[in-house]
Amino acid sequence: MFDLIKTLDPTNGLARGWHMRPPSAESPMWSVAVDVGGLEARGAELGDYPLHLVGAYGTSRADTLARAAGEAVERFSLFPRDQGPRTVTATAASLGSAALDFAAAGLGDPVTADAELRWYEGTWLHSGAPVWVPAGLVDYPADTPWFDPSPSGAASGPDFEFAVRGALLELIERDAVGVAWAADAFSAEIDVEAEIALAPPSPEWRRLTTLYRKACASGLRPRLVRLPVLPGLHCVLAAVAGPDLAACGAKAHEEWERALLIALQEALQVHEMLTVLRGQWGHTEPSGVVRDDIDRARLWLTSRAVAELDRRLRDLPLAPPGPTNSPRHSAAELVAAVRADGGEPLVVDLTPRLPAPHQAMGWRAVKVVVPGYQPLRMDERHEFGWRRDRIEAAGTGPVPSFPHPLI
Repeated sequence: MFDLIKTLDPTNGLARGWHMRPPSAESPMWSVAVDVGGLEARGAELGDYPLHLVGAYGTSRADTLARAAGEAVERFSLFPRDQGPRTVTATAASLGSAALDFAAAGLGDPVTADAELRWYEGTWLHSGAPVWVPAGLVDYPADTPWFDPSPSGAASGPDFEFAVRGALLELIERDAVGVAWAADAFSAEIDVEAEIALAPPSPEWRRLTTLYRKACASGLRPRLVRLPVLPGLHCVLAAVAGPDLAACGAKAHEEWERALLIALQEALQVHEMLTVLRGQWGHTEPSGVVRDDIDRARLWLTSRAVAELDRRLRDLPLAPPGPTNSPRHSAAELVAAVRADGGEPLVVDLTPRLPAPHQAMGWRAVKVVVPGYQPLRMDERHEFGWRRDRIEAAGTGPVPSFPHPLI
């Protein structure tokens, strides 16, 4: 599909450099790390923000390299640049109904109604009608006190359909995890060995079997749970915990084995990252509220975070084994399903931000936002960003204050 080596070649203007590492006794997966200039985009020095690299972990070299290249392209597209979507500077009030009502959707601080903001032209996915979207909901990083910038909903691929579909699946997953976490509403634990025993022979099931058993043989005890999600999809949260470290990953997908595999890969990737950070930081307690991924990483390197995760996973019933796969949804079908569930997806095309060689290769990049859905919270200081209607419908009582584990 793409020449992945050219995609990551520093002379083509996207990656500063990249590194591939094969599986080892310490790590059961291939890994590829890519520097796309995250430190420069943050105005930071090396060491200020050790999570600036992007990349992927996986069970095969080819799949890991492909996923890392896609991650690099989408993250690069989020950096503010001169070239990109059509832009205006205006107040929300002056744009009126042509602008996204981000405050009503809980996506930004309501005090900004009279503030001059930078806006990008986007498109409502159900109608194709234009809509102005605040830059603070698109760019990452974005230095703004009025929004909670996040890379969630960014996606890349060989065409617009592929990228939009990937972004929607990620935002469906983020909503499912965010709601279930805040509502304390995990569904059931998955007996992975029972699923493996029932599984038909396929490459995906073989990869899951190998990875899960390698993790168990190394002394880890991965736990996977089902989360409520849209009909026709499966959503899995995977957790890997030790005495003072807890890591989680998640995936929503039509294919049961794909949801299991990617959730487990993500959890093991975060576990390895936290282990490295533990070696650098030592045993330190986070100070104050979670403001970004660094604060969140420090929190999830504590025994109290492990205890919180253990409480949520304790006494979960076992999920019935062998759920069936659904046919692959098109982007339009996902849009219709999300709208029926209370979301209203829109997209901003970020392809013009990519270097010319990558556009010539056929890469496309987008940022999707879903007003009405629970967004991924990065900065826990904000009161906006809670979709209390969705949380209250999924659970009982007030929104718990313990920050989610997605890093």
